[in-house]
Amino acid sequence: MAVKCGVPIEVLNSFSALLAPAVVEKVLDAYWRRNGESPKLFTVDLTSRFLAIAKETKCLDDAACERLDEMRRDLDEHRSSGLTDKNLALIRQVLTPGVWDRVVKLPFTMMRSTRSQQAFAPQRAAVTAQLAVAIAILTFAPVRLANLTAIRLGFNLIKPDGPASNYWLVFPDYDVKNRVRLEYPLEQSITDLIDEYVSDFRPALMRSTNEDWLFPGKSGAPRTRLV
Repeated sequence: MAVKCGVPIEVLNSFSALLAPAVVEKVLDAYWRRNGESPKLFTVDLTSRFLAIAKETKCLDDAACERLDEMRRDLDEHRSSGLTDKNLALIRQVLTPGVWDRVVKLPFTMMRSTRSQQAFAPQRAAVTAQLAVAIAILTFAPVRLANLTAIRLGFNLIKPDGPASNYWLVFPDYDVKNRVRLEYPLEQSITDLIDEYVSDFRPALMRSTNEDWLFPGKSGAPRTRLV
């Protein structure tokens, strides 16, 4: 935390100390003072991130987590609503007749090209297949890129009715900005695309690890960027 918040650095020696509500409150106040009259989006989102870490690591008790959640709700009242002009312009462009249809078909076109590359350039083919799957998922489940890159097989991407059923993409509430659980049933074509990628291309990206990330990165971590 680069912002000076009046907390001695030597006491921040564990997750429980770093995420203690009293410390988080000082951090948020420091960022808000630097932002000006209204907190910026980064400041508004900080408590959600802290709360997600606390729940994942189980470093705080229920009362402390509830206090962080109260801070999150208070800051959410300052969140700007609606889309920015830049995002609206992009949406209008994508929804122009013919453009969206090409976007939806793009992952399948990319996957076809990877099959011809796989024999002589397996790593390059695997990266292309990875990007194809990412685009396909986003066309049906418009999640944040942070959620997309952190998808875990068997946790976020599941087959509720067994191996022959379609995938569902799910995110628990603490991984979502507005604290609302997300669930997206994926179509058969997307399920088939993901299965092909997982079976034929993903092993080339694993780098001798056995992690469950859909998009594996280095040292057993998920990829932070797909392009």
